[in-house]
Amino acid sequence: MRNNSNQHLNREESHDAEKSSDQSDPSNQSEFECLCLLYLDGLANEEQLAKFNTYLHTQPTAAARLTDIAELHAQLRELGRSHTAQPIVTNLPLNKPALNIRPLSRRHASPHRHSPFTPKRLALVAVIAMTVGALALSVFMQSPGHRLVIEGGDVELTRAGNKQTISQTMSLLPGDQLATRVNSRATVTTNDGSRIIITPNSQLTWQRDNVAIHLDAGSVIADITPQPPGNPFLADTSHARITVLGTRFSLTADHQVSILDVDHGSVRLGNRHDQQTVMVESQHSAGTAGTGALTAVARAPARAHETGLTGDYFNHLDFTQWSFRRTDAQIDFDWLIGSPDPRIAIETYAVRWRGYLIPPIDASYTFFVEVDDGARLWIGNHLLIDRWGLTSRAQFSGSMTLNAGQPYSIQLDYFQDPSESLIKLHWSYPDQPQQILPTTYLRPMTWESDKP
Repeated sequence: MRNNSNQHLNREESHDAEKSSDQSDPSNQSEFECLCLLYLDGLANEEQLAKFNTYLHTQPTAAARLTDIAELHAQLRELGRSHTAQPIVTNLPLNKPALNIRPLSRRHASPHRHSPFTPKRLALVAVIAMTVGALALSVFMQSPGHRLVIEGGDVELTRAGNKQTISQTMSLLPGDQLATRVNSRATVTTNDGSRIIITPNSQLTWQRDNVAIHLDAGSVIADITPQPPGNPFLADTSHARITVLGTRFSLTADHQVSILDVDHGSVRLGNRHDQQTVMVESQHSAGTAGTGALTAVARAPARAHETGLTGDYFNHLDFTQWSFRRTDAQIDFDWLIGSPDPRIAIETYAVRWRGYLIPPIDASYTFFVEVDDGARLWIGNHLLIDRWGLTSRAQFSGSMTLNAGQPYSIQLDYFQDPSESLIKLHWSYPDQPQQILPTTYLRPMTWESDKP
C-alpha cells in the first residue's frame, strides 16, 4: 500500500513535466533542468550558457519547460522567504532521499490537488529542488558564489555587450566588464573567500582567457585565499601577468606601466611580451612596461594613475620647519625672486622631491639639473648630481643605464638662498633630445610615514 501511494504521488508530481517532455534521453533532461537552475540564479558560466541556448533552440518543448521551472523556482524563493513555511522546510530530514518522506494519502491529497502550496507537497518539491540544485552545483558549476558588492556609488557593468548601471550586490559571470567611477568602489568576494577590492576609476574584466581578472586601468587590492598547488590565482594587465598562490597584494595599471605591490607572501610578476619574470616578496614592488629585465625593489611606488613627484617644502635651508606637501607634475620652476607658495618665505627655503621613475626603454639616460642655487639628484641609490652650493643659473648632468618599466626611486633636493630661484629637471636618451622629464614617467610617493 505504501509503495502504491508513493507511485501515485510521483505520477501526480511529474504530471505537468510529462506533458512538456520531448521523450529525449532522461540524462539530457536532467542536464537541461540543472542548466535552467544555474541560469535563473545568474550563476551559469559561458560554456553553460552556450549549452543552455543550444537546448532552447534545438528542443521544441525546452522553452515551455523553462517556463515551468522558472515558475517553480519563483515559488520556492517565496517559500524560502516565508516565516510560516520555514519550520516545514527546516524540520525535514534533508540528508535523506526524497522518497523517504511520508507521502500524502489519497484521501488527504484530493482536496488540494489543484493547489501547489500544500505544506507537505511544497516540502517534497523543496527537497527535490535542493537535491537537483546540489547536483547542478557539483557537476556543472565551475565558479560558484562569485559576488560583486557595491560599496558606494554606481558601477557600470557590461555583460554580453549590454551596458547597465548597478548599485546592489549581484553574481558575476565570466566575461563581465566592470568600471568604477570617481565616487564608487566595489568588492568581489569569491567562493573560496578571496576578496578583490576595485578602487575608484578602475576598469577590469572578470574571468577571461583563463585569468581571474584582467585589469585594463586603475587598481585593485586583493587578499587571495591560499590556492591548490597547480591552480594559482592569475591576473593580468596589458603588460604584465601575475601568479598568486595566496597573499595580499595590489596591482595598478595604465596604458604605459603596470605596478605590483606585495603586502605579504610572494607573487610572481611576468612580462606578457617577452616572458621574463621576477618573484616579488613581501614589502617589495616591481613594475613593467612589457619588456626587459625585471627587478623587485623595496618600498612600493604610488598608484599608476598618479603621476609627478611628491614635494616637501621647508622654510629653512637645512630642511627644517616643514611647511606642506604637494604633488608636482614636473620639476620645471622659475620663481625668479618670488616664492613657490604663500606659505614659504621668499628668500631662504628648501624643497625635497621624491617618488619613482619608470623608464620607457632599456638605455643610457642623461639627467640635467638646471639650478639656482644648490641641488642633489639621486636615481636609485646613486648620487648622480651633487652641486650643493651657491650657483647662478647653471646646468649640471650625470648619466646611468636604466631598465624599461622598472621603478627607480628618485630624489631631488634643492635649496634657495637670497636672490633668484630656479630648478628644472631634464633628461635625454637615444632618439630623445633633451627635454623636461615628462610627468608620464614619474610616480609620486604618498605615504604619510615619509613626512619629516
